[in-house]
Amino acid sequence: MDVRFDWNDYYDLSCDLLENYPTGLSDAAYRCAVSRAYYAVFGLAREHAEHHDKLTLHQKGSDHRRVHTHFRESADKTRHQIGLNIERLLAQRRTADYDAATSITKKTAELSLAEAEATLRLLKKLGPRT
Repeated sequence: MDVRFDWNDYYDLSCDLLENYPTGLSDAAYRCAVSRAYYAVFGLAREHAEHHDKLTLHQKGSDHRRVHTHFRESADKTRHQIGLNIERLLAQRRTADYDAATSITKKTAELSLAEAEATLRLLKKLGPRT
């Protein structure tokens, strides 16, 4: 039985983390929400780029740049916007994951999730998962 992970589950988890977290862990929850929202978008964009566009990826950190560049450099307006959004979400994810000096507020996390949701809608317009 071949069961694939549904990247949308990361987005759903992100939304849940904004409202449901243990007392005293709001900063960690907001950081996780930003990070998982990015990975929801990246996972679906990567699958699309590999399966529909035949982009060769290497299962390495450099794939993050390759995926957003692949979309951003497209002449198609929707694909270009997806690339720009992924690039911004990646920057937000890096801040959330690596920059302890920067505060990640609920508002910051909500803005990241809104951008992730918009990007997921754009990705859906490109066609179904394979």
